[in-house]
Amino acid sequence: MLCLKNILIAALFCCGCGYVIAEENKSNNEIFFALSKKIIQRTVENAKIQPHTKVSCKILNTNRNTYLRQSIVETLRETPLEVFFGDSLADVSASFNVSTLSINYSKGFSEHFFSGRKTERTISVAIQAEYVERQSNRLVWAETAQETFTDTVDVTSIDELEKSSKGIADTRYGQYSFFDKILEPFVITVASAVAIYLFFTIRS
Repeated sequence: MLCLKNILIAALFCCGCGYVIAEENKSNNEIFFALSKKIIQRTVENAKIQPHTKVSCKILNTNRNTYLRQSIVETLRETPLEVFFGDSLADVSASFNVSTLSINYSKGFSEHFFSGRKTERTISVAIQAEYVERQSNRLVWAETAQETFTDTVDVTSIDELEKSSKGIADTRYGQYSFFDKILEPFVITVASAVAIYLFFTIRS
């Protein structure tokens, strides 16, 4: 009987630890930057502009564009193009506009009773890109390119993840009840503490 109790308590302890030790997720900011980098790289490839071509870039002055400006500029400068800003002698002019920055959190779910409440996070970025030959004013390439990233995060970590993108992205939340965000984590934490206490009390 004592052995069975030890097994049950040890199981509770392990489940509780699985809840307390949460997986570390990338911030929204990190993911937005990574997605924008993939988009810019793809538009340069699709435009088929020859290496070392002088390209004058324009990024519209909006909150979203300002937010991703550094990522866009750094990515362009990693390409084989000669990138300038406001250079009238460039061969090609390129303009970029961030049309979508969105985050969607699904309704919370639990993988098992002692796991923390989780949600599926979907992050999307869309950028309008246009490349025009300066001398002839010929449109070389234009597209609205989009990239999406999906992962699973703890419901309790949403506020922390949102800090880096607050007020910038369009965010939709699943329906989270008082039980999802406060009561369930409290119950699981207490159950884990009790399991740890009983485990060491019985062993002693």
